[in-house]
Amino acid sequence: MQDREKKELAGPLKLTGIYSVAVQVRYLDRSLAFYRDLLGLRLQRQEGEVAHLHGYGDTAPSLVLLEVGERATRVSHGPGLVRVAWRVDKQADLDVAEQLLKRNGLDCVRRHEEGLAILETRDPDRTHVLLVWLSDEVAADDSLPPRLYGWE
Repeated sequence: MQDREKKELAGPLKLTGIYSVAVQVRYLDRSLAFYRDLLGLRLQRQEGEVAHLHGYGDTAPSLVLLEVGERATRVSHGPGLVRVAWRVDKQADLDVAEQLLKRNGLDCVRRHEEGLAILETRDPDRTHVLLVWLSDEVAADDSLPPRLYGWE
């Protein structure tokens, strides 16, 4: 690599957001029923053991589900995906989600903090899933509220 090219690559990247998150699941159909049918993500395409889902909005991130089968084990307290947080536009969206999750026999917990409302649940493979509403003030702040990255 030439010196000029090295200098151009020396600075930090300016990432604009998460483009995609991939989650390995035991049963694709069961996970599709959760993420698509309950949480409302749109199925973009499904090819064999892989499904691509999208949220809504101009920069909607995608979720890729990859079926790994029933023998896959979940390792806790090790490296890997711990939680997925999805943002909603209105607090009322959390009310709808809470009713839908409970109606389908899923446990969920609602928490409120200053400028923040969170609905917590687990997907079929026990991945921690958060649905989050942020006030305009909190959304304008560049830092994540501690509850979104803590180990509680």
